[in-house]
Amino acid sequence: MNEAATDGHPLRCTQDGAMPIVLAEELEADPHTVCARYRTLSPVVARSTGGFVVLGAAEIDALLKDDRLCATKTAAIRAKGITDGPLWEFYKLSMQVWDDPEHRKRRAPFTRTFALRLIEQTRPMIRALAHRLIDNWIQGRPVDFVDGFAKQIPALTIAHILGMPEEDVPHFTTLSYEAARVTGFNWGPEDLPLMQESCRQMVSSVQQMLMDRRNRPREDFLSRYLAEIEIKADGLSAEEAVTQIVLLIVAGTETTRFAEAVLVSLLMQHRSQWDAICRNPELAPRAVREALRFEPSVGTIGRLSAEPVAIGGHVVPAGQLILLSLLSAARDERVYQRPGEFDIMREDLPRTNISFGGGMHRCLGESLALAELEESLIALTRRIPQLRLAGAQPQIRGHSGVRRIEGMQVVW
Repeated sequence: MNEAATDGHPLRCTQDGAMPIVLAEELEADPHTVCARYRTLSPVVARSTGGFVVLGAAEIDALLKDDRLCATKTAAIRAKGITDGPLWEFYKLSMQVWDDPEHRKRRAPFTRTFALRLIEQTRPMIRALAHRLIDNWIQGRPVDFVDGFAKQIPALTIAHILGMPEEDVPHFTTLSYEAARVTGFNWGPEDLPLMQESCRQMVSSVQQMLMDRRNRPREDFLSRYLAEIEIKADGLSAEEAVTQIVLLIVAGTETTRFAEAVLVSLLMQHRSQWDAICRNPELAPRAVREALRFEPSVGTIGRLSAEPVAIGGHVVPAGQLILLSLLSAARDERVYQRPGEFDIMREDLPRTNISFGGGMHRCLGESLALAELEESLIALTRRIPQLRLAGAQPQIRGHSGVRRIEGMQVVW
């Protein structure tokens, strides 16, 4: 490994000096600074713990549709030392880590049942839920925004869609949080037993819910989901059916929890933009899109190179883990003017937000997440325009997988 320097920072390169090497721990600790530093040097870097990180927006956009890259299957979780247990079984059967035909088979029932009509019918419920949560706040008393609002909106919305009793939601939310930690690097071997047990309990609960719908069908999402599966000759196995619902719960709660908190935190720090939405709620969708660009919920998307792939003058060999950094792409200077500034009125807001991925694996819950974020923001700005942060700005952490936000108190 060779070392040079750039802007006073050590620059590590591969033996032939062709590609920069980024320290994984450095990337996790300060991702925006590190991505910006290396993005000016190369659109792809080697990662110290293995694999490659693609930083350029244009390169990521092309690779999301490139047939030479394939889903990670179980490689990503195997790389974290997990080769058995509930988390292993969950990943092995999930749609998001496989390509067609497995991906298409596992996703198809959602494509037909998770329709836009369902999302639009859910908007009034989301709006009412946001107002109900605000009703519990007391003026002058600080509120933990993440626990008291950001995690409640997606969890209670998914519970409503699945027909889950509200009293089960707090426990399910805790299980989801623990299981989702496996996507990032903020855990150690001592955390694995709890993560495995959380996944096991989620699978068991979903099995019970599906069994109940088989025995007593209703006019609801889960009953329609089961009907879609059973009319297909090549339908899902019972284990696959359960796994996709667990995936819906985890992906539909953890990413939106982060996005909800980040959205409000950014607007609290840019008061004139918050005030503009208070005056004109039609600006809410713009605010949501800009917040998703500025701090995406998922830092990276993992792929494997099925054959050698040329990226920005470098060649990544076949069989390598490639992390597409959505976080870096969202602040690429070649795409956005003033990419490091949060501005809901910017003229270069993306029409299609990269925060939800791309290609065949583009997030299935995109429309639901946007509905939750828009409706809850409108409720907050209408009810308590004087809302403000109480204390220090919250800490946003992580580059890989689902990111985290901590320490967010608000008061009005």
